Amino acid sequence: MSGLLPTLGICLAIQAVFFAFAATLRTDKVTDLSYGLTFVIIAIVLLLQGDPTGAPQLAVTLMVALWGVRLAGYLFFRIFQMGRDKRFDGVRENFLRFFRFWFFQGVAVWVIMLPVIVWFRNPGPWNLLMTAGVMVWAAGFVIETVADAQKFAAKRQPGGESRWMDTGLWRFSRHPNYFARRIP
Repeated sequence: MSGLLPTLGICLAIQAVFFAFAATLRTDKVTDLSYGLTFVIIAIVLLLQGDPTGAPQLAVTLMVALWGVRLAGYLFFRIFQMGRDKRFDGVRENFLRFFRFWFFQGVAVWVIMLPVIVWFRNPGPWNLLMTAGVMVWAAGFVIETVADAQKFAAKRQPGGESRWMDTGLWRFSRHPNYFARRIP
């Protein structure tokens, strides 16, 4: 099951289930929930297909699961606070456009998970590089959590929805690709 095509199939199947619900109700409330949970499900499937007692396997699964649950939970809470996701205005009403989004969301999860999928094929023992990886993951997890909380709080202030967020930790992490360039 740790092969590439079966995991792609799982990603697309999960998105199809959530899409059926979302398209029927013409809602975008479960879009980001399905995104985060798909990472979690793939990681658990990969763990169960291999050695579920190995420390490296458990660590990678736990990191993916914690990140996916945090992301899904935060985004699910956020969408219920906002009421709707403006990105889907004019999309959720068009079956094919809405379907295309969900299809490519499933593909995106799979592509993002490719390093984990490939790693699970031959995980190897715990080593110093894994320890460093856990430390980098932990820092990223904290940064993402704090930055999201800061942005959410700022956007909920009067007039915050229309203001560009450029304060707090979000200032540095708003575009992950530029994170290192934004540090003074």
